[in-house]
Parts: sequence; C-alpha cells; structure tokens
Amino acid sequence: VDMVDEILQFFKPNMLYRTFDVQGPGDRLLIYFTLYVHQCLKRINKQTKDKATKTLFALSQESFKIPGDSGFILPGFIPNPKTTTEGDLWKSYVKQLREEV
Repeated sequence: VDMVDEILQFFKPNMLYRTFDVQGPGDRLLIYFTLYVHQCLKRINKQTKDKATKTLFALSQESFKIPGDSGFILPGFIPNPKTTTEGDLWKSYVKQLREEV
C-alpha cells in the first residue's frame, strides 16, 4: 500500500481517534495528510464534480508552510529540516503527495 492509498483508506478512522500512538515519521506524515484531506473536503463542500476537481488542483498548487516556518500547522510535531536542502526535499515530497491526493 502506498502512502496516498493509506492516507485515503484510513482518513475516516483517523478523524475519529482521540489519541494516536505515533511510532515514527510515517505516522507524522499520515497525521499531516489527514489534516490536508480534511482541508480538501472543507473546500469542496457542496461543489459539483468539475468545480471540485478544479478547486482541489488549485489547492494542491498553493504555497504551504514546512516545519520550521512560522504558521506551520503542526509546529514541534514534525521535526524541522536541518538544512535548506532537506527543507526543499521535504517540500518537494509533500507537494507531490498533495497533487496525488
């Protein structure tokens, strides 16, 4: 199962958990993307399929904060990148996942 499939498959159960036992970086990414899918659903609420597709594509292309940036959604939960290169790599990976979701 790839990351996108896992994000979508476990979205509903993850939204219902009061606590979540984080066992590694994959779990942290899963939590980050659970919040992203929630944001997607809020944006497309009551839209037609065509409009929702355009809205989701636009959302995936929006600029977003990475760990260490002011305003990052989960400060302290996901470790800050140690270098600019590591930050760029994280942003590239997350952007690709946002587009696939």
